Amino acid sequence: MKKLLALMLAAALALSLTACGGGGGTEDNSTPSTGNGDTTSTGTPSSGEDSANTDTPDDGEDSTTDIHKVGDTVESELGLYRFTLKDATFTRNILVCRGEKADKETFRKAEEFFTATDEPFVDEDGYVIEGIHGFGIGADKDDVYLYFNLEVEFIGKEERTFGTQDLQPSVSYGDYKFTSDYMSFYREIKEDALWSNFDSDFDSISTVRALGLEIGYFNGTFKPLSSPPIEIRGVIRVPKAVAEHTDDDVVISFAGKDFIVE
Repeated sequence: MKKLLALMLAAALALSLTACGGGGGTEDNSTPSTGNGDTTSTGTPSSGEDSANTDTPDDGEDSTTDIHKVGDTVESELGLYRFTLKDATFTRNILVCRGEKADKETFRKAEEFFTATDEPFVDEDGYVIEGIHGFGIGADKDDVYLYFNLEVEFIGKEERTFGTQDLQPSVSYGDYKFTSDYMSFYREIKEDALWSNFDSDFDSISTVRALGLEIGYFNGTFKPLSSPPIEIRGVIRVPKAVAEHTDDDVVISFAGKDFIVE
């Protein structure tokens, strides 16, 4: 009898302890408490948790440190272009062509067409030097040219009709940005390709005629799997203070990709 009474008392005690738990042991206590009511997890955030404070961006996230150097090959945003910035340099003079005649046959095969140069185009008496064709900005002016040479391959899967806007050069210097006053020429990257005007924001028609080139603008359309790679050579006009860049880096951008100009 005493044994039966002891068993009944033990069972009653066990039932009372279970009732005091207030939840039958189903509460998830996996998140540690900090002691002040803060239950922030000290581990890796779950897939539904805000992870904005993580130091490393997720794959595919745009990084503000995505800066490239001259010579790098990159793909633009949205997978439209693959391009290489072959050259970017400040200059006051552009060598259009070296040859006996300034005509389109000279430009057709001229590797020196539209390149930055330190060579003068006039002699001490102010006469044009024979066989050298070009233009420049006087040393007394407050602007200089930032010359660029860009190779572009269209890799988009749908026709793109905004090619000229996509590849318009943009120059940044600290908080300053320059997007106008540029001119450029292009050719398909193949033997004997003719240079033609790509696009411009200033009076390029008179310049094209003065250079002896046939006026023929790129219409801004790229077609998938059929548009050949092209080479673009051009200049964008910027203040002389940008060329000196004593306070900050100079960055030239195409289709959303940035390159530091050394």
